[in-house]
Amino acid sequence: MFRKGPRTLERTWIRRSVLPKVSQEYLERRRLEILDAALVCFSRDGFHRTTMQDIVQQSGLSPGAIYNYFKSKEEIIEAIANQRQEKEKRLVMDAIDTGPAGEALGRLRDAFLDELDNPRERLRRRVSTQLWAEAQRNPSIRRVVRRSFEEPRK
Repeated sequence: MFRKGPRTLERTWIRRSVLPKVSQEYLERRRLEILDAALVCFSRDGFHRTTMQDIVQQSGLSPGAIYNYFKSKEEIIEAIANQRQEKEKRLVMDAIDTGPAGEALGRLRDAFLDELDNPRERLRRRVSTQLWAEAQRNPSIRRVVRRSFEEPRK
């Protein structure tokens, strides 16, 4: 229990000074770690059968740690959809920036197909298929999927 007065200020200062500082890089790594764990779960069990507890177990983190980054499973799904959309946008923009349309399409095809050798990418592709289905019922996911097609045209 804190009393008002000069000692309160001292206790507050001491408590604040011993809190560990975490870098933005650390926070982003932790966030990506959660998304990777969710990707494994969604790939294995689908969006609707995967629970937050599954993601907790897969990540090895506490529920509180996950809820510090994401309010819900829906928010995690949306973050994965945004990740996917950004990656695909980069691939399309890189292909467009490098030359004539026929060559650009060939580079785009190669970029999409060459990554199938990567096991993590195969997980992402399984989840991407689910994102398309989820977009039929979830307006926030639909907006992200739609953005995949609209942004490269701008």
